[in-house]
Formats: sequence, C-alpha cells, structure tokens
Amino acid sequence: LVAFESVLCGLYRVWEGALDVYPLRAWRAYAARAPWQCAVVTLSTWLILQISAAYVQFGVVFFMFSLFIAMVLNLGERKANEPSAYSVFNPHCERLPGQLTAEHFERDILMRNRRIS
Repeated sequence: LVAFESVLCGLYRVWEGALDVYPLRAWRAYAARAPWQCAVVTLSTWLILQISAAYVQFGVVFFMFSLFIAMVLNLGERKANEPSAYSVFNPHCERLPGQLTAEHFERDILMRNRRIS
C-alpha cells in the first residue's frame, strides 16, 4: 500500500510539472489579461484545426482528443478548507449542505406513501 501511494505521489508531481510548461503558463496569463480576446483566439484556432483534421478524415479523433484536453485543462485545485463534492474525501465524511442522500430520498418516499394510505 505504501508503494502504491508513493507511485501516485510521483505521478501527481509529474502531472503538475506537465501542466506548468511555458506555453500553458503563457496561455493562462493571456487569459487573465484579456479573457474575451483569449477565448476568441482559442476557439478560432480550435475551429481551424478541427476543420483541417476533418479534411484529412481525422476529425472525430481530433474532437475526442480536444474534449479530453478541455477536461484536463479545467481541472482545478480546491482552496484550503474548501469541502470536496465527494463526501468520502471530506473529514469525517461530511456531506455538503443540501446534498441529496439515499436516506433523504427514502424518508421522502415513505412519508408520501403514508399520507396516501
């Protein structure tokens, strides 16, 4: 188990380094300075590349790869003391306020059935 954790930590460090390369840092700085202009340039570039990929019959693969890259680039880090959306990662498995659980669902269904009978 300890070896597995060390492997995961190593992969995380490699992953952090891969997302901190100069082109991505420059793109994030550009997006912070001029968000609308960056969005237009980014989407225009993507559209031109998508059309080019479709022309060489590689469009579906490029689109799927684009979706994967978009998911990876939008991964963020939580702030300190911010709860996770997944309760198993929170201290004492605390749920988020207003989170629907199986207990709430069963309680609501059973109460509804009792009123009808």
